Amino acid sequence: MNGDAPQRPQKFKKEDMAGLIAAEVEQLLARLDPDLKRPAIISAAKLAGVAATSYVFLSLKRQAALTTDLNDVADKLDSFIAEIAGVTRQELLAQRAADGGTTKPSKSPTPIPNPLSVVALHDWVGPSAGPTFLEENYGIPRSTLHRWQRRNEAIALLAGGKRHVFPLAQFVDGRPANGIADVSGVIGHSRLTWYWLSRPCDELDGYLPIDLLKMDRVQDVVQAARAYAKTVRLPENDPR
Repeated sequence: MNGDAPQRPQKFKKEDMAGLIAAEVEQLLARLDPDLKRPAIISAAKLAGVAATSYVFLSLKRQAALTTDLNDVADKLDSFIAEIAGVTRQELLAQRAADGGTTKPSKSPTPIPNPLSVVALHDWVGPSAGPTFLEENYGIPRSTLHRWQRRNEAIALLAGGKRHVFPLAQFVDGRPANGIADVSGVIGHSRLTWYWLSRPCDELDGYLPIDLLKMDRVQDVVQAARAYAKTVRLPENDPR
C-alpha cells in the first residue's frame, strides 16, 4: 500500500468535520473555564477544528512523520499562535507562565448576546445545520426531523424567513438528547431553551445542561430549567 495514499474514504467534507470538532471543543472549553470570554472560546474551538481536521486528512505517511515528534509540533503551534497574536513566542510563553497556565477573569463582563434576536443567531448558537446536511451526514430523514421539531424533541431555530437550523451539539448517536422536550416545555421558547442548554449553569455545577442531558440526567436538568424559567420574561408575539 502506498504510504502517500489517502488514509480512508472521508465521510465528511473537510470544512464540515472542522465544524463538528469545533462544536465539541467549544462546549468543553466553556465547561472547563466559565471565565473565558465567548469570542476566545469560539476562536480557540475553530483553531482546534482546523488543526485536527488538517491532520486527519493527511496521508498515513505524513501523519506518522508528525506523530514521531509531537513536542516539535507543539513548539511550531506556539510560534504560529504567537505570530497571529502579534507577539514573539518568548512573550507568549512568559505570559502563560505569569498566568499560571490559565486565563484570568476579565475585569469587564463579556456582553451577553440576546437569544431572542434572530439577527444575532449566528453569534451565539454554535455550529448548526439545516435538514439537507443532517440527512446527508447524519442519516436523519427530513420527515423524522420535522416530527422531532413538532414534538419539541429537537431544537429548531428560525434563521430567517421560514428556514430553520438545528444546533449540532444536541444530537448524540443520530438523535436528539433525551429530555429536550421536557426542558422546552418548561422554558417555553426554542431559542431561549437552546441558549440556556448550551451555556454553563451554576445550578448544575458549571456543566452545560445539554451535556448532562446526554448523560441521561434529565431530572436534574429539568429542575434547573424550572429555576431559570422563573427569572426570564418573554415578550409577547415573539417568534419562536
